Amino acid sequence: MRRKPITRLLVIGVLAAILVSGIVFRRDILAKLESTAELSEATAFATGINYACITYAADESGKFPPDLETLIPGYFDIPDLIYYQDDSPRWVYHPGLQSDTDPDAILFHSVRPINSLWVRAHVGGKVTVSKKLDDSEGRPVRKGGI
Repeated sequence: MRRKPITRLLVIGVLAAILVSGIVFRRDILAKLESTAELSEATAFATGINYACITYAADESGKFPPDLETLIPGYFDIPDLIYYQDDSPRWVYHPGLQSDTDPDAILFHSVRPINSLWVRAHVGGKVTVSKKLDDSEGRPVRKGGI
């Protein structure tokens, strides 16, 4: 009869360990899902902004906008596409490009890597995700502001 309390404590200890490991495991899964969602959101935003830039260039004789703010409100009405909630910029924009520039040249890219990946929008309209911040030829991206 003395073994019953020890058995109970052992069972309770095992159940507590399973519960704690489940909570830690869930937290890791939620963190990974959150970073994946942030990357998906950034890719979708970049696609929309890139489309707006291309439309602007078509309206302005092939010249891309001088900055991303120029696209508001005429080409999209959602400032959250270019700014985080704290009003810091999401993108580094490279002004001075035209629609006849190399289509693989980077028009803008994320301010920071998201989930260790950079989101890049190209003059030709494609949006890519890469571990490196360079263009398709391996040339470093030129510096620019938003």
